[in-house]
Amino acid sequence: LEAAGVGRALACVQTRNGGWRDASSSAIGCGGGGGKAGAGGGETLDDGTIPSILYFSFDLSDRFAELSLNVPAWLKSMIDRALSFAIQSQSADGSWAQESVGDDGYHQLATLNDDTMTGMIRVLLVANQRYHN
Repeated sequence: LEAAGVGRALACVQTRNGGWRDASSSAIGCGGGGGKAGAGGGETLDDGTIPSILYFSFDLSDRFAELSLNVPAWLKSMIDRALSFAIQSQSADGSWAQESVGDDGYHQLATLNDDTMTGMIRVLLVANQRYHN
């Protein structure tokens, strides 16, 4: 139940683009529908944000299935939007920047540190194995 609560909170603060900012306001009172954190922009890929949330979401989805419970629509939607964001935020050269939208400084450059690029590649490979897509 606690993990489901964390998942619902993550869905609440997910941006409409499908990512997450480095800080979000409280998810109290959110029904878990997602996209409550604004129109999008300023999402971070730094410090493994997207992969960490996706791995947690995959595990949560698996746990629902293990308990013979239907995976909640908010969880499916959160995963779908996050995977779409991961693909859409990839640069034309195949890299990922630290942030989806930010200043003209280093935040918009290909980011090799903090497991940004390799983390995104690994989580997309896992998603490909899970969803055959």
